[in-house]
Amino acid sequence: MRMGIDVGSTYTDAVIISQSGRLLGQAKSRTTADILSGIRTVIGQLLVESGIEPQQVKGIFIGTTHLLNVLSHGKGITDTALVRICSPSKIHYGLGWPPALLKHVKWMEQIPGGFDFTGRKLSRESERPELDRLIRRLAESEVGAVAIVGTFAPLYEEEEQRMAALLREALPKLSISLSHQIGSVGFLERENATLINAMLSRVMGESIQQLSGLFGEKQLHCPYWFTQNDGSILSLDRAAAFPGFAVASGIANSLRGSAYLTGIPDCVVVDMGGSKTEVGLIIGGEPQEHIKSARLLGIRVNLRLPKVVTLPFGGESPVYIRDGEITVGHDWPVSGSETNLAHPGHLKGELTEAAAGSLTEAFLRRLPEEHPLRKEYGKPLGHWREEDAEQVVRRTIAALRETIEQLQTARDKLPVVLVGGGSALLKEKLFYKYGELVQPPAFQLCTAVGACVAPVGVQLDRICWLQNETKEAALQKVKQEAIQQLLQGGAREDSISFVQMEEIPFDYYSGEVIRFRIRAVGQLEL
Repeated sequence: MRMGIDVGSTYTDAVIISQSGRLLGQAKSRTTADILSGIRTVIGQLLVESGIEPQQVKGIFIGTTHLLNVLSHGKGITDTALVRICSPSKIHYGLGWPPALLKHVKWMEQIPGGFDFTGRKLSRESERPELDRLIRRLAESEVGAVAIVGTFAPLYEEEEQRMAALLREALPKLSISLSHQIGSVGFLERENATLINAMLSRVMGESIQQLSGLFGEKQLHCPYWFTQNDGSILSLDRAAAFPGFAVASGIANSLRGSAYLTGIPDCVVVDMGGSKTEVGLIIGGEPQEHIKSARLLGIRVNLRLPKVVTLPFGGESPVYIRDGEITVGHDWPVSGSETNLAHPGHLKGELTEAAAGSLTEAFLRRLPEEHPLRKEYGKPLGHWREEDAEQVVRRTIAALRETIEQLQTARDKLPVVLVGGGSALLKEKLFYKYGELVQPPAFQLCTAVGACVAPVGVQLDRICWLQNETKEAALQKVKQEAIQQLLQGGAREDSISFVQMEEIPFDYYSGEVIRFRIRAVGQLEL
């Protein structure tokens, strides 16, 4: 049996699924400020209500929005130093970063070195006195992590590796993130991703330590994994080294869980939670990702993130009236063009008049009193005016329809799958004129289900010089590397498949150079 846990912003969900894929138990509890208390509660409920003994659970799979929330709220972030290996540069780091996040990048040091795209050194080799000075500064500044970024490091990683070895020897407690292990070409995007990875190192390390203690307390003496941005699993050692790979795992699990619960491999997924609604695309049973560099909290990053549009409203979002203008949450104006709904602005000024309650209550107000959803809610709906509730519902649905259209392929109109606790409201209103509208069983627990069925996954981004071998031979080497990593991660060899393979030539290089982007998955052997 497998246990899947999803720690969302509002609720923490858990499920148990048998080896044959049958849902054996489920539980839901409020997410707590310390995260761990909510997980403890939901595990206790799950084991008691399902009647399953802890020793029957063979593996635990955890997806969470916690890392993204840490970045959003600025709490628990590791103070980080940035070390560039390059020729002197006047390009400032942290371009476009939110100030609250940028303040945790304490300083930057530029060390001579690096290469250009032809392999020529940009400056002389770093000398020991310079490195000794860097080590002293790191020790004296008491930063907890360092991000090392070399020019064209994805092609020439030696200098990053050399510097990391020296720092590990001198400062063994320092968390070190190397850019060539995290991103590919695109210097500033790779630097941003490496900094974010370093800044999340402490919170991930603490999470692993706390979860290990909690699972031991609950007599769950089995291995556990985190899920990563493509909805596949991430071992504990890789999660500790690469927390940035798990920052968007929540929605990736929701996408994978939607395909699993419905049996529909190609669909648009609408996941309405308590505080936000996310709309994503899944093709061939796999979450689709951004083809080019993505944005994380507005920051351009060289991370592989799911292709998702996030709308800033969910079932529990408060609804306000300010001088006659209806506003949902704290940053989504309901009045105005639908285009603004997918790209919300921010309110200015104080709220002068509170409306009747939450987004859920606005939707329920538009349903007959005898409707099952109103009876299930079991609370008074407040003093809603009919026209206010109608406007909230109409604008919410318009935002969702527009977002769905953005993600639809030009060739086919895909089915739309509704999941998440708030999606029961949408089924009554989101009439979909192009294709099928589906709400699967256990739709409220879709993300925990997605974590529970997550495969072993590997993503490789390799740049190869084709000097003494053919393109086919180089590709075969990269594929073999992917297969070896999957086997080491516990995948069954007969289940391995390549779900994405891209070849990107570099025409501006002297000599034939090609970039391979490969994603492969395999079922975990438990």
